[in-house]
Amino acid sequence: MTSGGLPGTDGTTFISRLTPLRVVAAGALAVILVNITSSVMEDMARGVSGYWAEPLVLELSSYVLILALAPLVGRAIAIAPPRADELVQTVGVHLGFSVLFSLGHVLGMVAIRTGAFWAAGHQYGFFDDGIFMPLLYEWRKDLLAYAAIAGVYWYFQQRAERPPPASPQDPRIELRDGKSVAFVAPGDIHWVEAAGNYINFHCAGQSRLIRGTISAWEERLAPLGFVRIHRSRLVNRTCISVIRPNASGDYEVTLKSGEVLAGSRRYRVE
Repeated sequence: MTSGGLPGTDGTTFISRLTPLRVVAAGALAVILVNITSSVMEDMARGVSGYWAEPLVLELSSYVLILALAPLVGRAIAIAPPRADELVQTVGVHLGFSVLFSLGHVLGMVAIRTGAFWAAGHQYGFFDDGIFMPLLYEWRKDLLAYAAIAGVYWYFQQRAERPPPASPQDPRIELRDGKSVAFVAPGDIHWVEAAGNYINFHCAGQSRLIRGTISAWEERLAPLGFVRIHRSRLVNRTCISVIRPNASGDYEVTLKSGEVLAGSRRYRVE
């Protein structure tokens, strides 16, 4: 039994060493090992002696391309992160990215396989029966691979952008922007606004832009007196001067600083 006190033996240290590419590499490796052994076992069941070379080349070529393309899927997630309020647009964008992912995967692995088969004195004819149907067949499978890889990168992105927990010893809000860290008192934050993949903190006399999501920061700031007035805005209650409804059912929030913010009827300030 270990106490977990030695370096690298505790679960936190192990998790902190994980990266999206390492997770993708481990998952893809497990899949290709299953595929290779299944192919050999099927040959043996038919009375054919186990032949490892061909399934090894086929699966490893796919594995290499998956690892090469995985960071590009991560980039696609950074460009178009999943958003519930823009679900149709997000799905459409990633379907387009999945087509590019599949083309890169297929063309790359075909090139590797063609070279390997040629070196062994054989011919690899992936497109012998045409181009469209093989590409469509592979895209169906690559779509699942794309979704799995995107899910891994999305998880890590969300974890990285999660607001730091509150500290009983220090009530200040920790705002990280790259290598810079600022500690801001909750009362100095007037309002917060989503800006794409970033959050803009409007503080007394300055603004700070950090990566994050408005939903995550709403959960972090709500206990400190911040209210949501719009799908992309949070406001510090103590900074509100006047709330004025308009004819459309929406409203305007005037802050003590004189700033006027648009509020949505979906988010009422009680």
